Amino acid sequence: MPKAETLSHSQAFLSTRRGLLADPLNAQVHKWLRKMYVHPTVKFPSSSAKTILSQMVSVLDLQIKKEARFGAALEGVTEFISSPVAPQYVKAFHSIKRPKSCFLGTFVSVVYARALLLQVESQKESGAIVDELKEFVVSGAPSIIGQYQTAQGKLDENFVGHLVTTAEIEAQLDPYFDKALEHSAALFVEAHRPDGEKRNPLAEPGAPMSVLNEDPAAWWRLPASLAFAMTVWHQTA
Repeated sequence: MPKAETLSHSQAFLSTRRGLLADPLNAQVHKWLRKMYVHPTVKFPSSSAKTILSQMVSVLDLQIKKEARFGAALEGVTEFISSPVAPQYVKAFHSIKRPKSCFLGTFVSVVYARALLLQVESQKESGAIVDELKEFVVSGAPSIIGQYQTAQGKLDENFVGHLVTTAEIEAQLDPYFDKALEHSAALFVEAHRPDGEKRNPLAEPGAPMSVLNEDPAAWWRLPASLAFAMTVWHQTA
């Protein structure tokens, strides 16, 4: 990807956008993002979708504590998304970012928004979705974990860097996209941050992706990893 200009924000913005569009990885990222460009047929994102994801996190958290294979699968997801971002994407992101944005915050916002859309558009009752997950963790785990790992293995190592930089640009071009990310971030914190917990790394300036893997017990770790895994697995479903 060509290096972004540094003379002004507008020059950096246009140069970075051109570089991302010319990058062969752009096709993979936009396939993942495609649903984000279409307004859902129902209100986005619904409170029921947020509740579903919260319940799914609780189910998986319990299973991870029971079975090592789930912990290992989660670790694979978290390691992939928390790996150091290539310097060119970090530099590009910081040259065009919105004043209050941080790399981690944009990542979680766009991934959670995409996962919420999947739940909203499934049009299934929350109980049915959670029941399906419970059945999966009991009977179908090995095959579905394998399918996910295969799908993740096909992602370019720079997928996260390209995705986050693209999302940051789209948020400045499209008011709907910007609103979706803002709402998603608020719902993520509301749904998953424990009562009494003050830290919100999504709002910490300069928070690196490694924050996702710094503490196995951190409240944001499992929901962020689950949301990403859902979106990647959905590409194969």
